[in-house]
Amino acid sequence: MSVSAEMERQVARNQRVSIVLVAVGLFNMLVVALLVGAATGSPAAIAIALAVPMLWMLGAYVFFNRTVLHRVHAREPRPDEHARLDPLLTRCADAFAMPRPQLRVIDDAAPNAFAVGHGDNATVAVTTGLLARLAPDELEGVLAHECAHIANGDTRNALWSAGMLGWGVLISTIVTAVAIGVGLLGVGLLTTSGDTDGDATSKIAGFLAKAGVGLGLILAAAAAWLAVQGWFLIGLLTDRGNSRQREWLADAAAARATGKPHALANALERLAAADVDLSQGNAIARSLCIITMPSDGAWWRRLLDTHPDVAERVARLRRFAV
Repeated sequence: MSVSAEMERQVARNQRVSIVLVAVGLFNMLVVALLVGAATGSPAAIAIALAVPMLWMLGAYVFFNRTVLHRVHAREPRPDEHARLDPLLTRCADAFAMPRPQLRVIDDAAPNAFAVGHGDNATVAVTTGLLARLAPDELEGVLAHECAHIANGDTRNALWSAGMLGWGVLISTIVTAVAIGVGLLGVGLLTTSGDTDGDATSKIAGFLAKAGVGLGLILAAAAAWLAVQGWFLIGLLTDRGNSRQREWLADAAAARATGKPHALANALERLAAADVDLSQGNAIARSLCIITMPSDGAWWRRLLDTHPDVAERVARLRRFAV
């Protein structure tokens, strides 16, 4: 399959998956708002429940990129680093007909790179470990991959995804705490259901009433918790699948932009042989990096990976060159 055909196929798939991801996120926000409204009986509560996640997303939009760069201690490149990187980055940006991104360097032995931001505010960050390991054409392939993420809008999507998933984690935590409280209340009713005064009929009726309410509370808490966790899992799996597809697309776009698919393939092989986890800020930057350590163990754990298997990426890049 040609590079252009591969890119067209993946662009179409990414658009479909992105729509699903946004739909899931908006549905979750709406459900939470309606539940808050039903619990409080106040239309104002619904408006507040919708406004809070919107403000959360706005905060992610404004602060996420700066937070990532701060956490990894990205700095301005030194003159020798600038002289090596600037011509390559400028050539890559020109190939994608996009503004040249800002350039940052991370003092870290882990060979890796990532891009954040979009438009004139986009930034490409590379580690000193990456600079020490790669030849110029390999480095150009990595920079082209990151420029592809910016040109394709992946960095903007990653920003919104991070905000949505962060909101999902918060809601999941709140619902879990409430469900535990309600479940414990139900258990308390079950354990005290026999403490009813009166004749035998009254005791039986009291027992059944308390037991019914207690069991109902336990089942309601369990159902609410499972529903929220299920929706969060769907959103998470959708986001991870979309992230893997974005990596395929960025590889293909970089191969077409540079005309050197083997160079990027060689770079990925070199990086895969090293420890690519950043020493600082890895948790927040990991999903953005060009390569991550793969998950070990059962197949279902790989569903949570943000990147495809490196061997498969390399093989596909090799096929592009045929």
